[in-house]
Amino acid sequence: MRTPEPVAGRQNIDIQTDQFVEELTDKAPHYEIGNQTDFLVERAEAPRAIPYKRGVDAKTLVEDNELFKFDKDVMPILAVLCGKTLEQARMEVLEEEELRVMRAQQHHYADLNKTENSDAQRMEQMESRKLQEFERRKALERERKKNKIAAHRKICSRGIAKSYIEVLRGSAVGFLSDVGYFTDTFRVEVLEQTVLPWLFASVEGFVEELDTLGHFADVFVDHNIDDCVLTHEQTVANERERKEKLKRAVEEARMEKIERKKRAKEEKEQARKAAELQKLRDDVNKLFVARGEYKDNILN
Repeated sequence: MRTPEPVAGRQNIDIQTDQFVEELTDKAPHYEIGNQTDFLVERAEAPRAIPYKRGVDAKTLVEDNELFKFDKDVMPILAVLCGKTLEQARMEVLEEEELRVMRAQQHHYADLNKTENSDAQRMEQMESRKLQEFERRKALERERKKNKIAAHRKICSRGIAKSYIEVLRGSAVGFLSDVGYFTDTFRVEVLEQTVLPWLFASVEGFVEELDTLGHFADVFVDHNIDDCVLTHEQTVANERERKEKLKRAVEEARMEKIERKKRAKEEKEQARKAAELQKLRDDVNKLFVARGEYKDNILN
């Protein structure tokens, strides 16, 4: 096999690849030498080697069909061998085909298992992401509730502190006022000594007058209540009497309805009996009276 042609821009060179270094030239030296061979004489055919006779000769009698005829007797054996060979080859081919189908099914099942595993992993990852998102939202909601509770506590604490400080400030101012720390000269000299006694006396007179007027109001209210009670009792009695009358009227209407039904039933029964009696008379007239003959002086 020759070395392929070099590509553009390159060239092939000869190198020494033998085990011993030898000088390479363009043309190897060559010489011409002649040689004369001897005349070849054909060798004579060697005689056939016949071994020396040893032992004693023996003979036997062979009947017909006792000798083995190869061409005839080998056919069943060959048929069995060929059949078994073909059957074994067919079985091997079927086994190879079955193995191929089994491998294909195994590959198919492996692909299905791989697909199912990938789907399961994808679903697990999705569930994991959902769980992480749920935990994150749960943590955010917990933090929001915590912040809301903290803010509510701060607002409540601030309101409680504010109300306590307001009460405390009022109590402190009142206490200082009670001990006389804040002294008001106008209040002490004018209000407490002059105005307040006059105001108390005026209020006492007004209250007495109001009590007198209140007594008249009580009397008026009592009379009005008595009138209202009497009117209510009269109204209740009238309503009770009206209900009794209505109940008696309903009962009388019911009894009258029952009586009407009873009379209608009796009239219907009388009409039925009268119709039956008339029918019986008609039948008697038709069957007996109409068929009879009229004769005079039947009793003489």
